[in-house]
Amino acid sequence: MKHLVVLTVLVTLASLKMLRAQDNFSAQDISLTVKDAPLEEVFAQLNQRYGYHFIYVSSVLQGLPKVSVSVRNQTIEKTMDALIGNLPLAYTRHNRVVTLVRKQAMAGRSNTGAVMITGLIYDTETGMAIPHAGVRWIGRMGGTAASAQGVFTLDVPVGADSLRFTAVGYHPHTEALNGSETYRIGMRPLMVGIEEVVVTGIVERKQESYTSATATLSGGELRQVGNGSVIQAIRTLDPSFIQVANTLQGSNPNALAQIEMRGKTSLNGLTLENQYATDPNQPLFILDGFESSLQQVTDLDINRIESVTLLKDAASASLYGARSANGVVVVETKKPKPGEMQVFVNSDYSFEVADLSDYNMMSAEEKLQFERMAGRYNPVDEIDVNPVALSSAYNDRLRKVLQGVNHYWLDVPLQVGMTNNQSVYVQRGAGSWYYGVGGNWRHRNGVMKETGRNTWGGWADLGFSKGKWRLMATTFLSGKEVFDSPTDDFSLYVKQSPLYMATDTARYLDAIPYPDRLGSYREPNYIYNALQPSFTKGLERGLQQQAILSWKPTAAWELVARAQWLTGRETERVFISPRDTRFEFVNPQERGSYTLREVRRSGYQANLMGIWNRQWNQRHFLTANGRVEIQEDDLTNRGYDLSGFPAESRGNPQEAVGGNTVLEARGSPPLIRRGNLLISANYVYDSRYFADATIRVDGSTQFGSANRYAGFWSLGVGWNIHRERFFDALGLVNILRIRASTGLTGNQSFGSFASTVVYVPIIVDPEQDQGIIHRSLGNPFLEWQRTRQTNLGVDMEMWGSRVSLSGNLFYKLTDPLIATVDLPPSTGVEAYSMNVGGLSSRGFEGTMQVSPIMRPAARWTLGATVLSYQDRYVNLTSSLLAENERLQEAQSLLRYAEGHSPDDLWAVRSLGIEPTTGREMFLTRDGKQTFDYNWDDLQVVGNARPWAEGVISTLFLYKMVSIGAYFRYVLGGSRQNEALYQKVENITFDELSANQDRRALYDRWQQEGDVAVFRGISLLEETPISSRFVQRENVLTGESLSIGVTLGDQQFDWLRKVGVDQLSVFLYANDVIRWSNIVAERGTEYPYARSFAFSVGMSF
Repeated sequence: MKHLVVLTVLVTLASLKMLRAQDNFSAQDISLTVKDAPLEEVFAQLNQRYGYHFIYVSSVLQGLPKVSVSVRNQTIEKTMDALIGNLPLAYTRHNRVVTLVRKQAMAGRSNTGAVMITGLIYDTETGMAIPHAGVRWIGRMGGTAASAQGVFTLDVPVGADSLRFTAVGYHPHTEALNGSETYRIGMRPLMVGIEEVVVTGIVERKQESYTSATATLSGGELRQVGNGSVIQAIRTLDPSFIQVANTLQGSNPNALAQIEMRGKTSLNGLTLENQYATDPNQPLFILDGFESSLQQVTDLDINRIESVTLLKDAASASLYGARSANGVVVVETKKPKPGEMQVFVNSDYSFEVADLSDYNMMSAEEKLQFERMAGRYNPVDEIDVNPVALSSAYNDRLRKVLQGVNHYWLDVPLQVGMTNNQSVYVQRGAGSWYYGVGGNWRHRNGVMKETGRNTWGGWADLGFSKGKWRLMATTFLSGKEVFDSPTDDFSLYVKQSPLYMATDTARYLDAIPYPDRLGSYREPNYIYNALQPSFTKGLERGLQQQAILSWKPTAAWELVARAQWLTGRETERVFISPRDTRFEFVNPQERGSYTLREVRRSGYQANLMGIWNRQWNQRHFLTANGRVEIQEDDLTNRGYDLSGFPAESRGNPQEAVGGNTVLEARGSPPLIRRGNLLISANYVYDSRYFADATIRVDGSTQFGSANRYAGFWSLGVGWNIHRERFFDALGLVNILRIRASTGLTGNQSFGSFASTVVYVPIIVDPEQDQGIIHRSLGNPFLEWQRTRQTNLGVDMEMWGSRVSLSGNLFYKLTDPLIATVDLPPSTGVEAYSMNVGGLSSRGFEGTMQVSPIMRPAARWTLGATVLSYQDRYVNLTSSLLAENERLQEAQSLLRYAEGHSPDDLWAVRSLGIEPTTGREMFLTRDGKQTFDYNWDDLQVVGNARPWAEGVISTLFLYKMVSIGAYFRYVLGGSRQNEALYQKVENITFDELSANQDRRALYDRWQQEGDVAVFRGISLLEETPISSRFVQRENVLTGESLSIGVTLGDQQFDWLRKVGVDQLSVFLYANDVIRWSNIVAERGTEYPYARSFAFSVGMSF
């Protein structure tokens, strides 16, 4: 709270000081010398050098002579007087907007006191007129609509100061009135082309003169895909942004997505990942200019988002130096705009249904038949077993089947998941001040019962703009509530036998005699733990404040200061019922557990940047940026553990016998401080040739004392071929650009213990025996993990922007890698962080859009994206290769091998099932056939990385209606089919009690001569992993289907009567279609879901 008060006071004082500042627009010095130049060129110079915008229709300047003028340190008014003093022109100025008309047109005021104005509304991309656009006054009733040719005529009463223009498929546009009678209004389409300004979160660059591989997605594009997670929408729209399939957690609302951009740069599982680290292959997230987290962006209301920019290569990502090796995702939220009060209201609803199409489980009849064929009821030795008891057990089950018992357990834990999101935003501007206030609340229930996530947020924006000063201050409050069950695992319901009913709730459900010895096997109730009142509950609160202050003393110089302060607290409570089976053999006085964990987080970030730009000789343009930044993150971890609960307890910590409820310190990480110095420049010559350069030096306490600092850099060059004179003859091509870049970036996403000695407390007796042991040994000589990146790209537009193409070849080499490896017990330390080798990625990404229909009232666009890349290990150390023994013990198909991919799947190659015996035959490394499985015969049998993946899309816009469809294809990736390995084979006698995949009954070898894929049913011993269980998969998914309509008050009087400016309604269907060439279970612990949603948005 102390920091909050201080920051609020500072922002208020700075704002009051700027409020007293005088308007310096008219006092700005302008120096200009031209000789025999057309007015259009002079206006273009004033726009580029001093930021003035000139509005006029082309006929205004027709027939006028060229001008010659020389002014030095003059105002814009005196400059304009010198330019047009002897010409039949008149002008008006509103801030930096200058409107020109012929002098005889200035007498257009009617006797009624209103001004008759006319204008043309056009598409900024194509230059074509926009028909039937809505035109209304801001703050007043009434308006009009443009004609089919995009022309509008309107009487504006005296006192009106601005107009608002709306059209389907375009961003709304507000135009300030300035006394002119003619206007030319350009509207930007929602479809983002390659001619954009790239917002990097630090600097802004024009796409036309930027050497980097970037992608900019507007908020409208994101909402065209869906109304849920922004992460899902980015994945659909850009090929480089890959969300790794989570085959365990599926659509769990509390599971974070695993994101990669253009391949891996780190080792998952071996990097020192503690609870404060992020996925070491995850890109850096920047929210409104400051570092954020994947969780915060995931929880962000999609209606707040203005744009998302992906920085994919070194030319742009190197701006973030030591944290940018995996790329950068820059998210900009909507900010208030000057003008009359406007209110935006959005209501989003979605319904999720579990997708169980990949499950292929047996019915009760099939399961009983499988048990019989597997020999469960056949006595092996009639001396030691009771054949009558076995026969009786089989007949009891057969009776159930004949009575129709066939319970479908997969539906039991499921529900229709519902999400309700409400958001509102109010903005208004008066004079130099403008503000925005908003909030949202989202309640989400998952498709599994008692799981969900609730989030809320409130934010206030305050802006100030006057003369040379700009200020934007934001306060953001957020909260979330998480509810889950630590014992509710969907795979347990899948295993539950269909021979049992929902009323069967005992710990053990039946006893089946052993066929080979005396005694009986007690069949467990697999969902017994899920029936107990165990729970996981989480609560989080956060406060974030930030301010951006800019001062532009001249047209060439600007100084920008940014500061952010944040604090938050996260609490998690986990209760395990004393009836849980893990306490079955525990002292009754110690059964049950209750754990509370509290994490307090605080930090700040501040930077100061200078911007300088200059243009000379009308050909050279240089922009340079210099920035210094400091950052601090602090986390404090506290908690307690309780045990010994009564059997009927529902999680009240006061009922515990063991432990106490005093919050104690728990292994908090050391304080992290970072600092960096950045210099960046962009040079453009004659709009044809351009170059970028960046140098950054980072320092961090995460590294050893011997390597506190590291340098990062990038260089890029580009060529706008379409600007060359010789290119004019190729009329079909509008834009052709090639660019190349290379540079060095870094990664710090592996936590904060890499260079720190970590101790873990041990307590044998709370009163007597206590101590600490080493967990890991700090490495003071640990080198920074650096990634060298190279990119070669081309952008092209043809046939009047009907066809656009963009492609990038990329190469990344991370050397050295950082990993934490296990040490021998003799060292007295469990683990040690070290540099272990390198990892390279090379590949291609491309996008294509074709518009067969491109008319003022209709547009139809077809699109396709593709990504293909492979990773390779290089220069691996012996310590990393030794980790293969651990992977072998865990029966993992992954290995660390020089020259191979981290996605390679290693197994013994199988020749199939021998028809005579039903046994599996293997192929040794030297090409020999054998029945004996040998780990030494491991070889690569597949690669989990698909050779190509992307999205095929279509978007049709017609007047007020939009229809979109996005289909994802994944080609050639291999995967271990766990259903085949665990539920078709590897079924031991004990596991016969669980339900199995139907292929275990129909596709296994049964008798001599059978040509089968799987071993004999009666073989109940363990099956080793072979290439039979690795399958190559091709997938096609209907990732997003949508239809929407946007209505304006100019087209419908009833909207104007109720005060609604714009009304939009969208329907969505996400992940409702999926086709795969293999049957493999997905979402084994939490199922995937099909989503149906709709949104209603209104502005007033």
